[in-house]
Amino acid sequence: MKKNKPYNPFLIAGYYSPDYFCDREQETLKIISALENDRNISLMSPRRFGKTGLIHHVFYRISEKNENAVCIYFDIFSGSRQHLMSEIFLSAKRPFYQSTQIMSLDAINKDNYFQFANAHFQKSNHTITEECFNLIYLQFEGHTWYVQALLKQGIEEIDR
Repeated sequence: MKKNKPYNPFLIAGYYSPDYFCDREQETLKIISALENDRNISLMSPRRFGKTGLIHHVFYRISEKNENAVCIYFDIFSGSRQHLMSEIFLSAKRPFYQSTQIMSLDAINKDNYFQFANAHFQKSNHTITEECFNLIYLQFEGHTWYVQALLKQGIEEIDR
């Protein structure tokens, strides 16, 4: 986790703090509950949907409760072969069958995402209309990386 404040609040890589992390509150609580109850989690979703950011956010929240906690995760990159990852854990013929709780990420709720984006635009003394945000969100079907990249570029263009 990075300690300094990012120049642009719309991150497309890395994790700074909850201030720069949008929503995923239910997912955060679900993962923390699983870990506190000794359940393994396999987090699956399309690439660049925010899995690693969510993991770092969970670790941040856990370290707030217990500064001595040691958090470790493994990133098994399978690219567009998500079905292979599912088969590893969901097929009775595989050695890791039912060894983990499967969790997938959906798009961040549009209204929550707009509130997050609008707050950061306002902190930068800028505005984004809900109509403009909705166009971006819908164009990329809420895909986190693409929405963040356009919001990031928007701030960059305004600041020039």
